[in-house]
Amino acid sequence: MISFTNGKKFIEAIESLASEDLPGLIILDYNIPEMNGAEILQHIGQDNRYNHIVKIVWSTSNSDRFKNSSLQAGARDYIVKPSNLSGIQALADLFLTYSVAD
Repeated sequence: MISFTNGKKFIEAIESLASEDLPGLIILDYNIPEMNGAEILQHIGQDNRYNHIVKIVWSTSNSDRFKNSSLQAGARDYIVKPSNLSGIQALADLFLTYSVAD
């Protein structure tokens, strides 16, 4: 797992990877600094080499506007961050199904 502190650093890093080194799953926080999750998806959506990657956006917000913009930009799912341990475990299990199934 690799994490980034802002959207621009993520874009720089993913664009520097060889195609065979691309991840199978990208989880984006909607409110990441410098570029939000939907903006990142729009940017990488312009390059077909990222089409096979499962992309998930998660957020503390259950805003329909955030959800719709994320899904329209290419997210497979928009998930509201859980507030308890059992919710976090269920979310981890869900993420594993995305990365294993695809």
